[in-house]
Amino acid sequence: MAVNIRQNGSWNNITFDIAPFAVSGTWSDETSNRFYRDISMTDVEQAKRIYTNTSGNLMLVRAVPGIDRIPRGLNNTEISGSFAIAYVDDLEVARFRDNGTNAADKLRIELQFFVPQGSEYYVKCYKADHPPDDANTSWQGTSTNGVAGDANDQPIIETIEWFEFTFQ
Repeated sequence: MAVNIRQNGSWNNITFDIAPFAVSGTWSDETSNRFYRDISMTDVEQAKRIYTNTSGNLMLVRAVPGIDRIPRGLNNTEISGSFAIAYVDDLEVARFRDNGTNAADKLRIELQFFVPQGSEYYVKCYKADHPPDDANTSWQGTSTNGVAGDANDQPIIETIEWFEFTFQ
């Protein structure tokens, strides 16, 4: 995308005139500490979490929730077209939708978004072709592989990767 500025009454393309710049900060791998938000009140406790940026600085979050459909007993059409939304202070700041690949064994939905100091943030995952304001359309709960009460129940959505960059 071109970068243009208005100068002396005309627009000038400065896309290739922008000098490179460095950003300093710290990356942290939070994959084992962060989870998507599940609205269910009875299932996976970790998944209901909302996080707060207490770093004192602006953060960039790269979250990759996903579904490994085979061990969860889901067919490919159930996950095809699913999407995720990142929220900061309960406002949508990023959305990513799967293209609808029916051949996928594992669905990966990558979101990147900024979180100001003191703001709350979380990610929610939704089934295909449903509005996010309908509570019944979010992916939630655990899978049972078709067997109720199975000891191997696991959350349908998993955190594949979650990295946070804290700006200095």
